[in-house]
Amino acid sequence: MREAQNIRVVERLLLQASSSGNEEKAELPLMGFIFFEKSPRNVVEVPSYLPMQAGRVGVFVDPTEEFVANKVNEFGLSHVQLHGSESRSFCRTLKGLNNPFTNQPIKVLKALKIGEVEDLEKAEIYDHPSLIDYFVFDTKCSGYGGSGMQFDWQILENYKGSTPFLLSGGIKPDDASALASFHHKRLVGYDLNSKFEIQPALKDSEKLESFFNALKKQQLI
Repeated sequence: MREAQNIRVVERLLLQASSSGNEEKAELPLMGFIFFEKSPRNVVEVPSYLPMQAGRVGVFVDPTEEFVANKVNEFGLSHVQLHGSESRSFCRTLKGLNNPFTNQPIKVLKALKIGEVEDLEKAEIYDHPSLIDYFVFDTKCSGYGGSGMQFDWQILENYKGSTPFLLSGGIKPDDASALASFHHKRLVGYDLNSKFEIQPALKDSEKLESFFNALKKQQLI
């Protein structure tokens, strides 16, 4: 997210969609802000409006601790999502940062690229509450997210870790029924990005609203 009015509209839709009272998803909704210069969604200045009720997730790729800390303070981030090769010790350090407005510890998400069962072995490295709070299982590709491609979700049947995860990677507006057929006890939410955009960092509110309604019909939210 990057445009103030778009953020307002999408936050309203997210809050409406998440008002079903599903306790397992009480952490949600979240809204992402990408801080990676090579991304077309890179955020270079603070929008005139930031979400007040949805969580604010800063997305980084192999950042320095100082860079993350600065963005946490500048944007009032509640969550940090890591897409690079960050170490366990780096994750543990970030868990010590606090949101400047709530003074609560930030939550840490670690994205992993999944293309085959063996890729899940990387999850074992970070699968501990002192390191991260969520995994984001994304499609394996040469870049860092935003490929618009899906991976075989059935691979995740082999995930036996204790850390909950978000399903990511090319989820489309017509995927509600497919998502309803995928079950995992650690699944707590979906990461929606490129397939719901008008252009990079600008979400299509009509597609989102229609998708949320479809998810409700499937009793997924």
